[in-house]
Amino acid sequence: MAPRSCTFNMWFYMFGPEYGDLEVKLLDDSGENHVTKVQDNALQYYKWYFWQSQIPPCTRNFQVVIESEDKLQVPVESGFALDDVSFTDCEFPDQVAVGQCASGYRQCDTGECYLIERHCDMELDCCDLTDESNCDQQGYSQCDFENGICDWEQLVNDEFDWTWQQGGTPDNWRRTGPQYDHTTGTTEGWYIYTESSDRRRNGDRAIIVSYPIVGITSGKQCSVRFFYHMEGQGIGTLNVYTRTAINGPLTLLWSEDKQLGEQWNYWSQELYEQNDFQVVFEGVMGFTAESDIGLDDISFTPDCTRTDSLPEVSTPDGVFCIPEELPCNGNTCIDRAKYCDFKQDCEDDNEDEKDCPDSCDFERDLCSWLQDDTDDIDWSVYTSRTVPGGYKGPATDHTTETAQGRYIYVDGSTSRTGQKARLISPQYKLAPRGCHFNMWFYMFGPEYGDLEVKLVDDTGEDHVTKVLDNALQYNVWYFWDSQIRTCSANFQVVIESEDKLQVPIESGFAVDDLFFTDCAFTEQVDIGTCPSDMMQCGTRECYPADQHCDMELDCCDMTDETNCESQGYIQCDFEQGMCDELEQLKTDEFDWTWQQGGTPDNWRRTGPQFDHTKGNEDGWYYYTESSQRRKNGERARLATYAIAATTTGSCVIRFFYHMEGQGIGTLNVYTRQAINGPLEKLWSKDKSLGEQWNYANLQLKVSNDFQVIFEVVVGFTAESDIGLDDVSFTPDCLRSSAGLPVSPTEEITTPKRNLPTLPSCLQGKFTCTADGSCIDQSWLCDGRSDCPDSQDEASCPTSGNSAMVIGLSVTFGLLFLAAAAGGIFYYVMIYSKKNQKLISNEMTPGMSNPSYEHNTVGTSSLETQEAEA
Repeated sequence: MAPRSCTFNMWFYMFGPEYGDLEVKLLDDSGENHVTKVQDNALQYYKWYFWQSQIPPCTRNFQVVIESEDKLQVPVESGFALDDVSFTDCEFPDQVAVGQCASGYRQCDTGECYLIERHCDMELDCCDLTDESNCDQQGYSQCDFENGICDWEQLVNDEFDWTWQQGGTPDNWRRTGPQYDHTTGTTEGWYIYTESSDRRRNGDRAIIVSYPIVGITSGKQCSVRFFYHMEGQGIGTLNVYTRTAINGPLTLLWSEDKQLGEQWNYWSQELYEQNDFQVVFEGVMGFTAESDIGLDDISFTPDCTRTDSLPEVSTPDGVFCIPEELPCNGNTCIDRAKYCDFKQDCEDDNEDEKDCPDSCDFERDLCSWLQDDTDDIDWSVYTSRTVPGGYKGPATDHTTETAQGRYIYVDGSTSRTGQKARLISPQYKLAPRGCHFNMWFYMFGPEYGDLEVKLVDDTGEDHVTKVLDNALQYNVWYFWDSQIRTCSANFQVVIESEDKLQVPIESGFAVDDLFFTDCAFTEQVDIGTCPSDMMQCGTRECYPADQHCDMELDCCDMTDETNCESQGYIQCDFEQGMCDELEQLKTDEFDWTWQQGGTPDNWRRTGPQFDHTKGNEDGWYYYTESSQRRKNGERARLATYAIAATTTGSCVIRFFYHMEGQGIGTLNVYTRQAINGPLEKLWSKDKSLGEQWNYANLQLKVSNDFQVIFEVVVGFTAESDIGLDDVSFTPDCLRSSAGLPVSPTEEITTPKRNLPTLPSCLQGKFTCTADGSCIDQSWLCDGRSDCPDSQDEASCPTSGNSAMVIGLSVTFGLLFLAAAAGGIFYYVMIYSKKNQKLISNEMTPGMSNPSYEHNTVGTSSLETQEAEA
């Protein structure tokens, strides 16, 4: 039989890709029950971890089961390892004669002794229940929350309330919060908890207070005992205070801010306050939606005697704000929705935005950004005085361009393979359309690993952008731009780095000058007072009329994207394939491909990972596949329906496009006034713009009936996929009643090879002049064409020239040995200094993303923004 505090312990190790589940279960007279599940998503692989599992008190004839489940889709080298299994504190105390327990102990009817401070604390010490019987009559005060919150009171001057709950929390699938209560240990029992995903922000508080208690005098012993539950990444804080006046100052007694797994934990706190007081429980929100905190079975010992009331004092600033408001300038209150909304509503001291600034240069501190306490390492702050010896990162920051400036960095000499560092922003209220997060970053040393920008909001955590370090030059400060998903609520930005080095080495990332742009929602105005070229949301914000029904939210109440078809708008989201308004042309070299999820070559960081409509892998879009034996200059074309002549500019086509990959091709938009007729260019893009969907809005002014043509021209690498989604037309883009005239059939000719200036391939590589690609020299004359025009096999000896073949074999054999002997030197030369010619000639990365642009007929572009250190 298991006594109170019996614990099963083990050490475990995770290796390879994620394997599946590892659980500890309990088998006893009542059957088999789950105890704990290892949270492998929150832990580092290739490391031994200590794991504890509580055995419920008085469990009889029990066995522990360690169960693993393979959840891999295909067999792969990964799994769990276990070692050093043990039990602690599992020996039941001896039975002694009645009255023979030591001082400070009480006795079970069955003869065992237990600590007197645990009497009637709502956890069994005696399996005959004698320690938990007749507690009310003995003066103990207990609250198990089975019938509400007892005598506890929710405060009104906090940000939200504790929630009374039965069974698992709503977000329990995320492994956050309790699955059951402590009292009954089943889903039938009740407890209270702090719901962290209901539009909460980091630092929000939920507070309950006890009944007033008489001050503790000499000879009295008053203690509060309780059970608490803290499970979930980014867990917040549970604090216990006392206060001696209503609205008076709080005295901290105890605090916990660590994730403790999925069991209920126990704490007993002795109270020493000499004046009448209350006990205060405060749950403080963490920085993720996985930070629910549970509280159950609170009890007071008999010397915690009730009193009638406490004195009341005014708040320090003299302002009483209702729960829906927060203080402003110390003399008024504002709606709490105006806190952290990128607008300064408290003008005097910027009180509403000071804990959530819209920029940070790290010159003084981290600007309310937090180091994630669930990651493996922290971002370090660079100062010239504290930088370690041998450090190879930037000698000056980006802000001041001096050695005295500060920035943050990760360094491979201190991190290890697989370790992540995460810096998390304050929580912001709501992102409007066009909100961007920007930063400057720097790469140094051999390639370190990954640098990503992620978003955490009410829906969870999502990847936003990943820095493509293989396309950029090292030892240069680069500007990086990331779109924030429209209408993201209570969102935070995460900057995450991951070490992928095989051995520790001086290399890493530096980051400086973080800032948000265009993230403040437009002001609400009176109904009907928007300018003539604007429309109005149901929530009263104004937005451009030419963005109405363009398949991107301007209004978070969705009023700008409702009933669009009935208003005459034409929309094509490609969810059911090619729309009736578009068709593939035959006068090109290949067709656009209908795709769901990432493109086949998405592992190369080319093409979309998801569509624009749904923003996930379930949605569909069209793209041009550049790696299926396509040649530079080949074209894929789509034509719209025939549109009636329009010269007013009120006919507008809107669309979203995706251009990511080295050697990206060109996306052109034309009009034509006859089938097979000449094309007139309206708009063009030929830059890699990163992994987001970009928006274009084109006015159409053509004096005759016409079509719009989308054309993609293949770039010079297989990493130049271009995506198209969510094409829409305004109501004035009327269908032509007569259709377009037909010109003589356009002759299909081999397109002009728009060859770029080819980069020089590195030593040991051969340049294919057809497309600029680099192949290994060992692939020459191997009987297989690796260049598009078979140039690698063009000047090879025939099979009859055996002497030449033997000579070449010996030559290449010697070259191979020489290459092997110089392998380490070659590795360092490649990765420690990126080839400047490759960077300047092969591609210009689109670091500044023109995501939202309003174009009339014509062409526009934005150049890469960078600054050398």
